[in-house]
Amino acid sequence: MKKPDRLNSLGTDFDIDDPVFAENFEDALEHLVAHCPVAHSNRGPGYHAFNRYEDVRRCAQNWRAFSSADGWMLDPPEGNIHILPEDSDPPYHTNWRRVLNPFFTAQAVDELEQHARDYAGELVDKFAGRGECEYVADFAAQLPGLILFKHILPVPVDDLPTLFKDIDIYSFGPIVDRAPAFGRVYVYLQGFLEARRDAQPKGDLVDVILAGVERAGEPCPWDDKVHIALDVVFGGLATTTHAMSGAIYELARQPEIRRGLLGNEAHMHTAVEETVRMHAPVVAVGRTDRSARRTTRTRRSHCAELRRRLTRPGRVLATAEFRCRTRRSRSHSVRCRSASLHW
Repeated sequence: MKKPDRLNSLGTDFDIDDPVFAENFEDALEHLVAHCPVAHSNRGPGYHAFNRYEDVRRCAQNWRAFSSADGWMLDPPEGNIHILPEDSDPPYHTNWRRVLNPFFTAQAVDELEQHARDYAGELVDKFAGRGECEYVADFAAQLPGLILFKHILPVPVDDLPTLFKDIDIYSFGPIVDRAPAFGRVYVYLQGFLEARRDAQPKGDLVDVILAGVERAGEPCPWDDKVHIALDVVFGGLATTTHAMSGAIYELARQPEIRRGLLGNEAHMHTAVEETVRMHAPVVAVGRTDRSARRTTRTRRSHCAELRRRLTRPGRVLATAEFRCRTRRSRSHSVRCRSASLHW
């Protein structure tokens, strides 16, 4: 099958929302890794996309130079709110992670396994008589929410149908319907937290969110607590649904792997790890280049220096090595937001 000619222009005119990128995802990433370590985009304020392992890794680990505080979306819509703790840097990010992490450790998840199995069985029973199902709608989009809203962020059971519906619309519905659905979930969670704030503590995740953490030596604002709850909901549900759907897709596409897993469940952990790598829920996370604010160089010299720094020998990996180490190419975008410099 001939690859689209549009792939050749991705390096100089990259657009993550381009249908060619979505419809030719693997080919597009392979092309970028092989031919363009740093792709350029003119969309929105403009950004560069780092496409090779070592560059992505260095950006992700160097938060002082490549900050998350301006948000992870590449070209956010007007009125977009920050999602926490992703859209923050240490020490604020660290403070939140420290109190949230205990609820998402391997041990904490292991304690929910039997509940997950029970809910999975109940969902399967609902469509087993039909002999078929729409996997995402009938199973993958429901199971994570049952676990989250009954055991991690417990909300009244009577509220679940409406909450599930709006979360589904925001995550998978028509573009025009997503913002209103997000707004309804925002209002719901704000009211939910307000009600719990006035109730007796239960020692759960909600109490931890309500307690908050310090931000610049002061108690964090109320809105930040709501944004944390939003992240637990949207960050936990849509991403889990995506990973589960990717796994089933691979098993349906490669029945020999499915048969191998049925014959040896010891391989299940590896299968889960590999499918999450292959079908990563988030493939482009924006960072803002803070170093540009500390330079007096011109746009031309700064960009040339950045490109030289990223592509000199020994600093990047060939396609084969990149694919071997990550199992799938990853893109990482960097924005420059100084007053006089927009890439």
